[in-house]
Amino acid sequence: MVFRYGGTTLVHRLDPRAKVIWLVSLMVVALVVIDPLYLLPPLAFTVAFLALSRVYVLKEFHSKWVMTALVGSTVMLIIFNGLFAAIEVRGGTALFYISVFGLKYPITVEGFYLGLGAALRLLVMMLSFLVVAFTTYPRDLANSLERVGLPYKLTFIIALTFRFIPLLEEEGRRIVDALKSRGYRGFEEGGFAERLKAYSTLFTVLIVNSLSLVRRVGVVLEAKCFGSSPRRTSLREYRLRPADYAVIASSLALLAAYLVLRCCLGLGWLEYAHGYV
Repeated sequence: MVFRYGGTTLVHRLDPRAKVIWLVSLMVVALVVIDPLYLLPPLAFTVAFLALSRVYVLKEFHSKWVMTALVGSTVMLIIFNGLFAAIEVRGGTALFYISVFGLKYPITVEGFYLGLGAALRLLVMMLSFLVVAFTTYPRDLANSLERVGLPYKLTFIIALTFRFIPLLEEEGRRIVDALKSRGYRGFEEGGFAERLKAYSTLFTVLIVNSLSLVRRVGVVLEAKCFGSSPRRTSLREYRLRPADYAVIASSLALLAAYLVLRCCLGLGWLEYAHGYV
């Protein structure tokens, strides 16, 4: 999968600094509340940007890896929080029971509500990150953040992270195809344990290959004398336009409102959400 950064939508044309402020604001908002009702406005804000950017029409957005991360993590959070909340909350209202090793465990209303909040939290963070990742060139992101005053070594690390995401996905796809060509069917057939073993092997190989790739990048950077110059120049000028100011203002207003709700009024939290910060 190679990210298609280019586009003509309003979100594509936004300054990278405005999109970073939007992303950070949404992530902080998602972390300070866990009540699903209070997570609906930031989720709507995220979905609005997703619709404006039209990245949902890209085949890369509908790839198996992205959909598995979005759908799988949402379902698992709801199920596991439902189980653990049943232990934390005494006397909760049981929705239904699931059987694990012959024992019945209740999924309570409180647990389902907590799991839904955790899932919405994750959806806000993942979707907002995908919007920025699919609409911003890593080069532009690094250069614009450097204009703000961040050290260019730090901005280079951020840009390199965005570049590594599609590389790792493509490497994982090649590994899976190579194993399938040799007759291995653990990714498609077999039970849960067999698939877990297959993906554990895949992630192990990915980690080893990633370390090798990082080492090669380090050698290339040393050969190019990376870090020898205190200042770097850029061919492109980055200027904030009215649309950028509007996005920055709305993002900071949303962040300020949720900080007041959480820190001053004590709203947006659940009393039985002990394991969350």
